[in-house]
Amino acid sequence: PFLECMAGLLAGVVYGQGVERTLAEQNKERAALSRIHEVVNSSLVLDDVYELFADEVRKLLPSERVTVWSVDPAQDTCTVAWVSGLHVSGVEPGEVEQLGRSPAGEVAESRRGLVLRSAGKNDAAARFPATGMEFAAGIRSILVVPLISRDELVGTLQLGSTKPDAYAPRDVALAEEVGAQIAGAMANSQIYLQAVQLSEERELRARLDAENRELLHLNQEKSRFTSLVSHELRSPLTSILAFSDLLARNREGNLTAGQIEWVNTLRRNGRMMNVLIDDLLSLSRIEAGTFRLARRVFEARRALEEQVEGFAPIVDAKKQSIAVSLPDEPLWVDADPDRFAQVVSNLVSNASKYSPEGSTIELSAWPEADRLHVRVQDHGIGVSREDQRKLFTPFFRAENKATRTETGTGLGLCITKSLVEMHGGRIAVESGSGAGTTIDFHIRGLLTAPAEALDAGGEEHLAPHLAGTLA
Repeated sequence: PFLECMAGLLAGVVYGQGVERTLAEQNKERAALSRIHEVVNSSLVLDDVYELFADEVRKLLPSERVTVWSVDPAQDTCTVAWVSGLHVSGVEPGEVEQLGRSPAGEVAESRRGLVLRSAGKNDAAARFPATGMEFAAGIRSILVVPLISRDELVGTLQLGSTKPDAYAPRDVALAEEVGAQIAGAMANSQIYLQAVQLSEERELRARLDAENRELLHLNQEKSRFTSLVSHELRSPLTSILAFSDLLARNREGNLTAGQIEWVNTLRRNGRMMNVLIDDLLSLSRIEAGTFRLARRVFEARRALEEQVEGFAPIVDAKKQSIAVSLPDEPLWVDADPDRFAQVVSNLVSNASKYSPEGSTIELSAWPEADRLHVRVQDHGIGVSREDQRKLFTPFFRAENKATRTETGTGLGLCITKSLVEMHGGRIAVESGSGAGTTIDFHIRGLLTAPAEALDAGGEEHLAPHLAGTLA
């Protein structure tokens, strides 16, 4: 009886000590979980507190390496979001893995903790390449638990220990409790960062809108200024060109050859100035969105011949010639005659400018269905393939010796392209360095007979010099 009594007393003492140890461990765990809760909720930016979180986890569970993976089910990927502890090459922040090649994938599917041991590392490495890298770096035990917030998987928490068999079932349960703490903080952090990003984007959009309004205002002011200056320049220039044309005719025969040459120089430079004014005015209107075509029916052959006549002073100065190839029948077209003339003028001007003295410029036109095709071909310096890609952009001029010696703004071809496209057409260039340049364009609105010209809008719709003829 005495022995039985003593045995009972000893058993009671041992049981009491076990209970005390269990209670002490539970208190320690609760305190650790409480500290983890405080840490992860102390900031909405998890980057700021991750190291403190990892330190608290190490006090609770064996872990030389603490990793949080974010999971993207839509992309079927997981990404290393944060790492603390032992360095593992190839498994660092920003690294992305397919879910099927990572323990995160298995945990994401089962939503339960997973323990991997170095004893089965060959099998684990075959299934999960990143795990193989961690075992190679000295990790011997891995514990992975899901991070679930509001019933949605946001990531996984992965602990790595250098001790074999470091994780018991109780450790899995504890890790899941830790995961519950950080999952909510992780979800809140993502929401916060999205809100910050949205706010920044909204602020940036407001700033861009304000800048766009300011740029639009400046552009409108520039367009108004350009329009005013162009008008003020054109008025006296029109008179200069008209009187220089009269002088060049020398009907009284009282001008010497030298004086006529001076007049022709005046006509030539006046013509170039007129092209420049047209380009500036057109560009400002195109950019402002106020450019409108004044469509009328006119005969394109006559318009082309007038352009050739107008360029006589310019081509004569370089002893050049313009070979014209036009069909015998009239080319009636419903388009803007002034803009058509501007397009042809720009192309012929460039052809003359960048062609050598004594060369021939070829101008041809032909009908095709409802389109009028025009081609301007020269035998000048040509355009490299690289420059052709930028040829129709504003203010572009090729960088070579030949172009630097010629005056110009780089606006002509940009405006030409816009005017052609406004007529429903297209423009194309074929060239090469030193091989001359051929530019083809077409516009829509070709009419097959004079009767169609009247049908297109009546006599008031015709160019003035055609109204009486067709009537």
